[in-house]
Amino acid sequence: MIGGSFGTAVFGAIFANLLTGNLAKYLHGIRVPSNVVSQTDNPQILDHLPAAVHAGIAAGISRTVEEVFLVGVPIAAVAFALSWLLPELPLRKSIATLEIAEGIGLPGQEASSLEGVPR
Repeated sequence: MIGGSFGTAVFGAIFANLLTGNLAKYLHGIRVPSNVVSQTDNPQILDHLPAAVHAGIAAGISRTVEEVFLVGVPIAAVAFALSWLLPELPLRKSIATLEIAEGIGLPGQEASSLEGVPR
């Protein structure tokens, strides 16, 4: 869970930093209202924009996602390679030495369900 949180934070920061430049590049200097820039994840707002603005925002976001994945692939490859260096630890074998009834707590003698019931 820590790795997922850390990865989300790092790649989210990379996405946010790249998105600004890519939107400026693909919008070609077209001014976009400030409320639209902060809500680019809402398809209803994007549908009401002019076609040129909509295409620029879509191209900027898709290019940013592509760049984030291009950054993530080498990181994932290095993490996979490093996983081969982790030592193999054998699992515990204590359960294999128990008798069949010892591990599940069965009593040594037969008892009825009425024994031990307060009267």
